Amino acid sequence: MKSLFLLTGVMLALFPTAPNTVQAQKRRAATPTEAAVNAGLRYRVAAESDGALSLTSFRKTNGYEKAFGLYVIEWQAEVMFEQAGYKSGNAFVGYWQDFRVLEQQPRGLDAVIGGGNTIHFNKGQRVLLTGDSVLRKTEQGWRLEELSVKTAHLIEGSIAKPPAQGSRRYVASDGKFS
Repeated sequence: MKSLFLLTGVMLALFPTAPNTVQAQKRRAATPTEAAVNAGLRYRVAAESDGALSLTSFRKTNGYEKAFGLYVIEWQAEVMFEQAGYKSGNAFVGYWQDFRVLEQQPRGLDAVIGGGNTIHFNKGQRVLLTGDSVLRKTEQGWRLEELSVKTAHLIEGSIAKPPAQGSRRYVASDGKFS
């Protein structure tokens, strides 16, 4: 009997957090990961832009339960233009309701249908997006139901301007740029 108490005491001393660890794993499994939204956003950016845009960074900023079986993830992401192009939209709808990039500026009726305004972006320009995504809990995990962009800001200095033709960059004697 004494050895049973001793064995039980040793087991409790060695594995005091085992039930807590299992509960923590269950909580983690019940919460959608930012990887699901990241993958969904990365897919939409690449597919809708035909490779003109790439997702360069993504991070979850907040998350909360919306209703039974629904979870909202608020996020911040950065997209970069892999080639020059135009985004169509307007002040009411915005320019980032989708990720389509036009190769040429629309004219005439196409411009009116496309939203009325276009913005030109150069290759290498980056845009910081914030948005949220709604996920639904299913038998096979979390499914991305909705993804929307709330704000978009051009990242200043996101494209390096080449030096003017014929100009030379000054290099100090210590090898540093001036």
